[in-house]
Amino acid sequence: MGVERAFPGADLTPKVFKALLTMDSYVLGASGTQQVREVQQWLNGRYLNRQDFFVIACDGRVSRDTARALVLGVQYELGMADGTANGNFGPGTQSALKSHPVKQGDKGVYVQLFSAGMVVNRRPAALTDTFDSALAAAVRAFQTFVALPATGEGDFPTFASLLASYGDQSRQGKACDTISKVTPARAETLKAAGITYVGRYLTNPSATSLPEKAIQPDELRTIAQHGLRCFPIYQTVNNDASDFDYVAGRTAGYAAVNAALDHGFKRGTRIFFAVDFDAIDAEITESVLPHFKGVKEAMADSGHPYEIGVYGSRNVCAQVGAAGYSTASFVADMSPGFDGNAGRPLPKDWAYDQFVIRTLGSGDGQLEVDVDIASGRDTGQGSFNRPRPAVPDVAFDTDQVPALRADLARYMRSIGRPDLGGIGSEARLYTNAQAVEAIQDQDELITRLSTTYTMRKALIQTAVYWAMRDYSLADQATDQQVADHHLTGSGSVRDSHTGIGEISATDAIQAWNHCIGWGFTDGDRRDPAKDSDLWSVWQRLSKDNAFSVRTAALIHLWGTRAGPAANCPRRPRHHPAVHAPGPRRVRDHRAAAPLPGLGPRRGVPDAPEPGRLPDLREVQQHRPQRVNLRKETPLKLAFPRRGPRPGAAHRRGLSRRALLGRIAAVGGAVGVAALPLSHFLSQAYADAHNPIPARVRDALRGARDRTRRVLAGSRSHNGWDMENVADDGGTVYTRPVPGTPLTGIAVRMGDVETVLVHLVRRFHYEVDTLRRGDVVGWHDPSGVGKGRPESNLASGTAVRIRPGFYPRGARGGFFPQQEVVIRDILAELDGVVRWGGDDPTPDESLFSIDVRPGDQRLARVAARVRGWQLEPGAGAGSPVNVLAGGRRKAARALERRQRTAA
Repeated sequence: MGVERAFPGADLTPKVFKALLTMDSYVLGASGTQQVREVQQWLNGRYLNRQDFFVIACDGRVSRDTARALVLGVQYELGMADGTANGNFGPGTQSALKSHPVKQGDKGVYVQLFSAGMVVNRRPAALTDTFDSALAAAVRAFQTFVALPATGEGDFPTFASLLASYGDQSRQGKACDTISKVTPARAETLKAAGITYVGRYLTNPSATSLPEKAIQPDELRTIAQHGLRCFPIYQTVNNDASDFDYVAGRTAGYAAVNAALDHGFKRGTRIFFAVDFDAIDAEITESVLPHFKGVKEAMADSGHPYEIGVYGSRNVCAQVGAAGYSTASFVADMSPGFDGNAGRPLPKDWAYDQFVIRTLGSGDGQLEVDVDIASGRDTGQGSFNRPRPAVPDVAFDTDQVPALRADLARYMRSIGRPDLGGIGSEARLYTNAQAVEAIQDQDELITRLSTTYTMRKALIQTAVYWAMRDYSLADQATDQQVADHHLTGSGSVRDSHTGIGEISATDAIQAWNHCIGWGFTDGDRRDPAKDSDLWSVWQRLSKDNAFSVRTAALIHLWGTRAGPAANCPRRPRHHPAVHAPGPRRVRDHRAAAPLPGLGPRRGVPDAPEPGRLPDLREVQQHRPQRVNLRKETPLKLAFPRRGPRPGAAHRRGLSRRALLGRIAAVGGAVGVAALPLSHFLSQAYADAHNPIPARVRDALRGARDRTRRVLAGSRSHNGWDMENVADDGGTVYTRPVPGTPLTGIAVRMGDVETVLVHLVRRFHYEVDTLRRGDVVGWHDPSGVGKGRPESNLASGTAVRIRPGFYPRGARGGFFPQQEVVIRDILAELDGVVRWGGDDPTPDESLFSIDVRPGDQRLARVAARVRGWQLEPGAGAGSPVNVLAGGRRKAARALERRQRTAA
């Protein structure tokens, strides 16, 4: 342990006893080094008597605790008092450290700290109190590697690079990345700041929250004309491990290639694919690496037009590069609290090192950028091809059909979906070739629909393809029951999803009615409540492929304003009662409000505004990448990300795919607060106008029975409904906490989840490192005190962090600096969370939502947190100066309000 110097003798002190109760190791581990272990023992022995310093592991492995302990040592030597020293490399520490450079010939504790930093960064050095020639040589090599002047001296920039991932934030970088359009005035600003390389985004999943994030028309021309160079970044919503898997990687690879070609990037350009969260080792292995394998294979299938880079933490970049899936790294070093950064060396293949946010210029030339150090391994592009214009899709080139079939068959095999598969009722009836042939037969109509409605053909083609490839014997049997019901009265099913588009007659009628009302098509309105209308439309869907294709297009139009997506709540990926195969999920948390004019109803608007048609921009924004038939390359359809394996829905007795409805959700989904399952099912399935197959009805009846035991019939202290179970039909589900070892916490879905997960992540990064099992969410109502704040656990609106460390009724469990961070987190969340330490009977482990259901403050805060997830270097894990005047003032004001309200 190395504690003998601090605590000589045989007495067992509280700090040592506490260390023995942890899972930390104090012997050299298999992946540790003796040099690191000596640093850990030295830190323990020298600083253990200080208030906020605790015994760190001595296993020879560099951890975030080791890196924080080193910064604490620097702060103590600089004279910082207990309660002020916090292990964060903030402005005060940086300012003081500038007065303590070290160089060859120096001796003393600052040389020890500097050499310890070299060891922690895996440089060829050992802990020493003498700055000799060997250390100077190692320092020069390190400085050359991180693009600092190779002086061989321990100046402040070098010391800073050893202590924090972002290093000296006053440095000048030659590169930047930005979510702002580079206009001529802004280009001049960048040049004046010494910027040569500019990172810009190929796509943007939300044109409303960050309207200039994606490369804008003529922007690359402006960049080239001003002598700048651009490196492209591909990012959608990649801020959670569940956003990554092999299939998603293939999809991202194809989409990035298409987008890069659209913008005019030349062959050989490196695209940096973003992993914008603090992925821990298990998440990297299980999710991130398979994702990049998919990216690499998609790039290979596309003819290797571009190189692959990775954006992420040091650990993510190093592991993706070591696996051979990337050729250079763009390192997210602005987030020193990330486990993937703290105590990790800079990846050997780093191309850009993102280290500080700055606002440059003024007036029309002002823009905010993330400043990056450039290593020279990537130089972006300084000239560009002419962008591919967004021209209307054209007819199939029949010469390309064999290549199309081969491409699709290879892709489907790569995601575990060969041409034939399944047994019994799960057997699929249409092969890849048959699905392509059906689409080809309707190509003239699909092309005409695409032109008429300014809709990419891929929206229709992809829906039909997946519907046919999923059609099974069970589906065929259900269709027969519908026919028996209407012809002989013996069938138990009134309507089903049928035909090559797998569309229900009910959905088709409502889509046609909607589009007739908007003037998109002609025809007579029908009533889905009438058997004659339902049967007539069902037969056409089942037998008339052209009618199914036309209806598929109209469902997309319906979906943008009032279609099947309009009342679809966001639900967990693993929801046991409503998950169905098809697109992996509609998971855009940012869609928190309806589109203009979109109400909660389904069906036809009362009266369209004169001359106004539905806004289809969202359909275009979220569409699959277009099928480019103007090129000589084989045609590729863009596929939705898949959910469970084939047949999963049928085994669970769920509704049939309603694939078009889910694709429409991509274009027109709106965020709806999570509701108990019975409420959702009554709207989506149990409506009298939309009967469902008996096997599905039985499953839903069982779901409603489960729901009856979900609600406890009373409310928690903060006014939310308590629930008797979690992960089983209610609104409380176990949600991941990215970047932590936690396996998840059971909390209420939606805004509550967003806010509480953010709080837990900041606690992990800035207050104390959490381990598996340290955070508890939902609790059975019978086990919490009714009417007390702890009852909030039973509604999924509270969490306990290390309840065994901070027992109810006791105060002072946190050190002053830790409490300062907690207060800052609460203030950052605008007071929608309350800390149990402020209650009359303190409960310092408890953090609860402090607003009633429906309070718009919670929605606003959650939307802001989700917005941070769109920006690299923002949100939990990014550097925060909790002692800044404005932040401390806000935190103290909130503390007074919440204590007074207790």
